[in-house]
Amino acid sequence: MAPRSDRGSRDGPPPDDGSRGDPPVGDGSPAGPPPDDCSGDDTPSDPGSGDGDRTRRWVVVAALAAGLAVASALPAGSAPLDATGPLGVAADKWIHAGGYAVLAAAVAATLGRRPGARVVLLVLLAVVGFGLGVEGVQAVLPWRDGAPGDAAANAAGAALALAAWWGRAALGERTGAAGQEADSG
Repeated sequence: MAPRSDRGSRDGPPPDDGSRGDPPVGDGSPAGPPPDDCSGDDTPSDPGSGDGDRTRRWVVVAALAAGLAVASALPAGSAPLDATGPLGVAADKWIHAGGYAVLAAAVAATLGRRPGARVVLLVLLAVVGFGLGVEGVQAVLPWRDGAPGDAAANAAGAALALAAWWGRAALGERTGAAGQEADSG
């Protein structure tokens, strides 16, 4: 065995900072994981939930989107969708609105509790864009037809769900602020 030399090895002298090649501690990177919600707030939307929970939520969103896409591409059944539903709106429009409301609500639940206006708008654009894409696919299928009224119902359902998400967050913030004032007074 060769004697150890204090002059270092062929690769240069050994590190004298005791780090043994590890990256420096204060390298400027943020400490810890990013916040759990999209508001920029450091308060996680679901304390104790990990990345696995968020991944499962996104899987649910993907499954809902796939279900909507597949159901929209299948030949229309013989169900009486021409019937008039509540408020004089055709039953199929209620089904469209309901499906896209559920999809938008699933995305909202995955993102967190305190949405900013930009996040709500981006989710709305994404869900409405998905709906437009599905209607576009239906337009080229010989057994389906893409309809502007269906796209409008999709958008209305998504918008209602996201308005409820945003309103709930705003109400929660006001209620929380009022509760804090009552506690301190």
